[in-house]
Amino acid sequence: MKWMGFSLALMFLLGLQGCASTSTSSEPQAKQVGTLDGAPVIRKTVSRATYFTGEYTLPVADIRVETKSMAEKVAIAAVKKAKLDIVGPLTLFLPDWKNQTADEATIGVGYPVVGSGQMVPQFQQGSKPSLDCLSVTRRAGGDNQGVWEQLYVIADQQGLQTNGDNRTVITPMAGGYQVELQLGLQ
Repeated sequence: MKWMGFSLALMFLLGLQGCASTSTSSEPQAKQVGTLDGAPVIRKTVSRATYFTGEYTLPVADIRVETKSMAEKVAIAAVKKAKLDIVGPLTLFLPDWKNQTADEATIGVGYPVVGSGQMVPQFQQGSKPSLDCLSVTRRAGGDNQGVWEQLYVIADQQGLQTNGDNRTVITPMAGGYQVELQLGLQ
């Protein structure tokens, strides 16, 4: 199992490739509640999972550019230092964009993991509860600020309250990556 985890981390390091599963509207509790630029917006519940994460504070404008570097650091720490197996895609834990006013943001960068690993300074391992969210999947590479704003509008139109627990899940796809934006709901 440890070899599999190291192999996955190596694939992530060589271009953020690796084990990934994205949710679709065929999930039992998933329900389409709108569309955003032609893509379905789904209300769904993301299962509880254990993540190995690093926390970073950086300018909001640099998040997309710095993601690969931060992801590599976390993957190496998870597999080589903590001795954990990475079992899913890169996940960014983001602030409540509706209330974000500063030019800097503190984000978590992590992977779902299994195993009983060692403590590693500057990194955390812990369980994240299930997340009720609005979800939309897009091709990576663009500016998602407007997409987040539109997700907040859809939540308001549906009478839903957000909880500030926002995530971006990054998975490989043919010719690049896709991002799933998950707007946390109460």
